[in-house]
Amino acid sequence: MLKKFSVSNFKNFDKEITLDLSAGRYDFNTHCIKNKIVNTAVIFGYNASGKSNFALALFDIVSSITDYNTLPEKYANYQHIKGSDQPAVFTYEFQFGNSTLSYSYEKQSLNTPIRETVTIDNEEVLRYDRTKDARLFTTLDGAQSLTGDIQNPQLSAVKFVKSNANLNKRTKKNETFLNFIDFVDRMLLFWCLQSRSYIGFDSGTTKLIEDLARNKKLDEYNSFLTEIGLNKNIVVEKNADNSLSAYYDYGEGHRLPYEDTLSNGESALLLFFFWFIKLKNPNRHPSLFFVDEFDAFYHIEVSRKLIDMLSRSSEGQVILTSHNTSIIDNDLLRPDCYYLLDDGSMNSFQNLTGKELRKAHNIERLYRSGAFE
Repeated sequence: MLKKFSVSNFKNFDKEITLDLSAGRYDFNTHCIKNKIVNTAVIFGYNASGKSNFALALFDIVSSITDYNTLPEKYANYQHIKGSDQPAVFTYEFQFGNSTLSYSYEKQSLNTPIRETVTIDNEEVLRYDRTKDARLFTTLDGAQSLTGDIQNPQLSAVKFVKSNANLNKRTKKNETFLNFIDFVDRMLLFWCLQSRSYIGFDSGTTKLIEDLARNKKLDEYNSFLTEIGLNKNIVVEKNADNSLSAYYDYGEGHRLPYEDTLSNGESALLLFFFWFIKLKNPNRHPSLFFVDEFDAFYHIEVSRKLIDMLSRSSEGQVILTSHNTSIIDNDLLRPDCYYLLDDGSMNSFQNLTGKELRKAHNIERLYRSGAFE
């Protein structure tokens, strides 16, 4: 699990900003917490505070270690304008069982790594610095022969080891390192806006409704819509060229083409469901499920239902960004699950007030009154 993330000199973040997912000591809504780490988090912030940039910073690691989908165009103007001649600095802390892995690196651009360090339980197991002797140092069992320089200037040291070492899976350090690689391989960021772009977890594009139909998930999608209050029945027909056409079926032969009448709200729900069913897949699911502008097109009650679904049925960690203060509710999550990004800093509500927050408190009202500023 992701426990902590820090970044500095990236886009609008000139100074270090940290997301600390350590759980508080609340005894309610414990399903939102796993292994003393927040498993479902919602980040709030004013317009232009940097929520989307923070999401991009957190998912920069996908381009460093994986071959899955990235969006290089979103990483233009990489460094903060005041530090354009200095690297951006990223630090991740992961918890796997009783082991902690920290990964720190510096990059001049999305595909220009400079320095990297991996520590496991405070022991340095990998180090690479292109500004010095440019020789890889590693103590990982099975990677000791990879101690030369890395010829490709765009290749990170971690990805180099991942691709070339035959790591002994039976040692604790290697097991933790491989858990880290697997976690990053399954990280997913997407936007519930008109754009259906995403970062991580997969590659390529697909027609969502056809994908659901071909994977026999269309009935489940119809049930999902009913559960959140949309009583619609979507059907598909196979065309002569083997493609599929989708329709809203109103019964008695009355149908409307699905794509022609799809609203923005349902389009966002379709995208959400497409990824949500992957989150429930026991074989391979997103390790970190990050949705930026989560509920931009949702009614308040729909937002609440989706958060409840995510917090109760997800296999992986969930982080959402939102402007909808109506989802700030101790009946839904708890104070250590809500975060405020403001003036270049990130804090959970529990750390933004000296007041003891209890389940009975109306934390939305407290937020609106400025209690967490």
